[in-house]
Amino acid sequence: AVMTRATLGHTGRDLQANVGTRVVFVAIVLAAVMRIGAAFLPAQAMLLHISAMLWVAAFLGYAALFGGMLVQPKLRARQPNKAPS
Repeated sequence: AVMTRATLGHTGRDLQANVGTRVVFVAIVLAAVMRIGAAFLPAQAMLLHISAMLWVAAFLGYAALFGGMLVQPKLRARQPNKAPS
Protein backbone atom coordinates (compact mmCIF):
# COMPACT_ATOMS: atom_id res chain seq x y z
CA ALA A 1 0.00 0.00 0.00
CA VAL A 2 2.87 2.38 0.78
CA MET A 3 4.53 1.70 -2.58
CA THR A 4 1.21 2.23 -4.36
CA ARG A 5 0.52 5.52 -2.60
CA ALA A 6 4.07 6.75 -3.15
CA THR A 7 3.99 5.78 -6.83
CA LEU A 8 0.68 7.51 -7.46
CA GLY A 9 1.62 10.60 -5.47
CA HIS A 10 5.10 11.06 -6.88
CA THR A 11 3.94 10.57 -10.47
CA GLY A 12 1.19 13.18 -10.21
CA ARG A 13 -1.76 10.78 -10.28
CA ASP A 14 -4.88 10.75 -8.11
CA LEU A 15 -4.54 8.74 -4.92
CA GLN A 16 -7.27 6.24 -5.76
CA ALA A 17 -6.99 2.48 -6.13
CA ASN A 18 -8.37 1.17 -9.41
CA VAL A 19 -9.62 -2.38 -9.98
CA GLY A 20 -6.15 -3.66 -10.85
CA THR A 21 -4.69 -2.27 -7.64
CA ARG A 22 -7.45 -3.90 -5.62
CA VAL A 23 -6.76 -7.25 -7.31
CA VAL A 24 -3.08 -6.94 -6.38
CA PHE A 25 -4.01 -6.21 -2.73
CA VAL A 26 -6.42 -9.16 -2.61
CA ALA A 27 -3.73 -11.46 -4.02
CA ILE A 28 -1.29 -10.29 -1.33
CA VAL A 29 -3.80 -10.92 1.46
CA LEU A 30 -4.72 -14.34 0.08
CA ALA A 31 -1.02 -15.22 -0.25
CA ALA A 32 -0.49 -14.32 3.41
CA VAL A 33 -3.50 -16.37 4.52
CA MET A 34 -2.32 -19.38 2.51
CA ARG A 35 1.21 -19.03 3.92
CA ILE A 36 -0.11 -18.99 7.49
CA GLY A 37 -2.30 -21.98 6.67
CA ALA A 38 0.74 -23.81 5.31
CA ALA A 39 2.55 -23.22 8.61
CA PHE A 40 -0.31 -24.77 10.58
CA LEU A 41 -0.90 -27.61 8.12
CA PRO A 42 2.57 -28.75 7.00
CA ALA A 43 1.13 -31.86 5.34
CA GLN A 44 -0.75 -29.56 2.93
CA ALA A 45 2.25 -28.46 0.84
CA MET A 46 -0.12 -27.19 -1.85
CA LEU A 47 -0.99 -24.22 0.40
CA LEU A 48 2.62 -23.08 0.24
CA HIS A 49 2.65 -23.38 -3.55
CA ILE A 50 -0.62 -21.47 -3.86
CA SER A 51 0.77 -18.78 -1.56
CA ALA A 52 3.89 -18.46 -3.71
CA MET A 53 1.86 -18.23 -6.92
CA LEU A 54 -0.39 -15.55 -5.45
CA TRP A 55 2.61 -13.52 -4.27
CA VAL A 56 4.26 -13.75 -7.69
CA ALA A 57 0.96 -12.76 -9.35
CA ALA A 58 0.69 -9.76 -7.02
CA PHE A 59 4.28 -8.71 -7.69
CA LEU A 60 3.90 -9.02 -11.45
CA GLY A 61 0.55 -7.21 -11.26
CA TYR A 62 2.16 -4.34 -9.37
CA ALA A 63 5.03 -4.21 -11.86
CA ALA A 64 2.58 -4.18 -14.79
CA LEU A 65 0.32 -1.52 -13.27
CA PHE A 66 2.91 0.82 -11.79
CA GLY A 67 6.19 0.06 -13.56
CA GLY A 68 5.35 2.25 -16.53
CA MET A 69 4.39 5.13 -14.25
CA LEU A 70 7.79 5.02 -12.59
CA VAL A 71 9.79 5.34 -15.81
CA GLN A 72 7.70 8.10 -17.40
CA PRO A 73 7.72 11.80 -16.58
CA LYS A 74 5.40 13.11 -13.87
CA LEU A 75 1.90 13.93 -15.16
CA ARG A 76 1.34 17.18 -13.30
CA ALA A 77 2.20 18.87 -10.06
CA ARG A 78 -0.30 18.02 -7.34
CA GLN A 79 -2.15 20.89 -5.77
CA PRO A 80 -1.85 21.05 -1.96
CA ASN A 81 -5.01 20.60 0.06
CA LYS A 82 -6.38 23.91 1.21
CA ALA A 83 -7.76 24.09 4.72
CA PRO A 84 -11.32 25.44 4.95
CA SER A 85 -11.55 29.06 6.04
